[in-house]
Amino acid sequence: MDALASEAETLFARIGDRPGAGAAQLNLANVASESGRRADALSRYSQAIETFRAAREARGVLLGLGNLSEMAWSWGARSLAWRCEVDRATILFRLGLTASLNASLQTLAERALVLDKTHLGACLTKASTSLGTDEIEAVLTEAALVRPADDADASPTMERTRGTVGAVLTKREQEIIALLSEGQNNSEIAASLFISQRTVDAHLSHIRTKLGVADRVKLAVTARDFLRR
Repeated sequence: MDALASEAETLFARIGDRPGAGAAQLNLANVASESGRRADALSRYSQAIETFRAAREARGVLLGLGNLSEMAWSWGARSLAWRCEVDRATILFRLGLTASLNASLQTLAERALVLDKTHLGACLTKASTSLGTDEIEAVLTEAALVRPADDADASPTMERTRGTVGAVLTKREQEIIALLSEGQNNSEIAASLFISQRTVDAHLSHIRTKLGVADRVKLAVTARDFLRR
């Protein structure tokens, strides 16, 4: 199975078929996950998701995020699992896929209760059944700022990227400052990552607080310095 999927990935990449390459990468990730190869699975899921993002294939991104979310949660990597599910819910919200969005919000609500985030859990449950657009966007923004602690036995491969900036920023925050350093504005960043502009605004505020950077220009300079390393 690994060999066939690897050959398919190579073939799709050679002919420039990004969705096909993403699907092959996703298959390899699923096999690695089922075999308990955590580091390999994490790497391949991340690769598949980024391939689908580059191809603007939202449904592929959703599938990759969903699988990675379930895998990470089952292995105790709560921070990664939470971030993936929030990203997934945000994309579903933007695409107007109501039934799938409600299921994702309910998953987040259940996980929020495990994390002792009772109020947020209640808001997510309510959002999955009756809230309007503005309220759902608000609760997703709040959820995006949650930073769960991983279980003690979670694999080290699930930890954040290390480095001067990387040690304090999540993967999503690093993706945002990378796009910021390219000159993208908040709406363009939101479109690139399939998230709302309100979520981007919240992330940037959190990043500035973490790094002690007051304005956007200084933040962009800091981002460029980090990305050169």
